[in-house]
Amino acid sequence: MKCFWCEGGSGVALADKVLDRRFSEEDGTLIYRPCSRCAEQWGELAVVLEVILDYEGDRPPISHAMAGDPYYPTGRMVGLDPEAVPTLEKGSISLLLHGEFEGYFGDFIRKRVQQDGRE
Repeated sequence: MKCFWCEGGSGVALADKVLDRRFSEEDGTLIYRPCSRCAEQWGELAVVLEVILDYEGDRPPISHAMAGDPYYPTGRMVGLDPEAVPTLEKGSISLLLHGEFEGYFGDFIRKRVQQDGRE
């Protein structure tokens, strides 16, 4: 299986909670639940995932349960130190709509991508 977040192998096979939607792609099954490497990193942080409400492809929403809206992950996410944001808990996963996510984190992500040479 392939991790949606890092595109690495995940080995996750059991259904569990919100982040566990699966679908087949040409190169294998992609899942929203983080792989063990991502889960270990995320466990120390408060993770915020960027989501959108409209998606034209065949990817399923991350969840229908939240406020009745289907949220589709874009793949962009940030991990925050929970001590820096007291309203978020260590190991928590929050969803933030694209416009708000872009407003809070867009410039930061673009700078990091440029610094890492991943333009």
